[in-house]
Amino acid sequence: MAEKGVAWTPTAIALLSLKAFLSPKEQTRVDRIVDHHLENVHYAAFIGVKLQVGTDSGSKGVRPGESFFKELQLFRKAGLSLEQILSAGCLDPTEIEQGNYLLVENNFIKTEKVEAVFFNGVQVQKELRE
Repeated sequence: MAEKGVAWTPTAIALLSLKAFLSPKEQTRVDRIVDHHLENVHYAAFIGVKLQVGTDSGSKGVRPGESFFKELQLFRKAGLSLEQILSAGCLDPTEIEQGNYLLVENNFIKTEKVEAVFFNGVQVQKELRE
């Protein structure tokens, strides 16, 4: 994937969202699967695979917005740096050149707060989350 420039969008939050509908034994199994998945995310980042944040938003139990931040938190749990997470979530150089970017504080993954959204260099929304 790294050699060919193929991006990977892991969407671990979609699997975790199913836990609410499972027995305790099944929930434990999902946790193990997700942990293994996050090890693979870490390895992919290490070897240079382009990662993208995705959530499968709209799937059963996956709430738009909230799931994005939860997926970022999972990337952090996988051991990715803030720079890697930002690159996967919202920091594509071509988008930035076009004036499309988010304004966030360093702890935005934890606070789940985006300060501002810019599109074509113009601020389109001041705060997304209260």
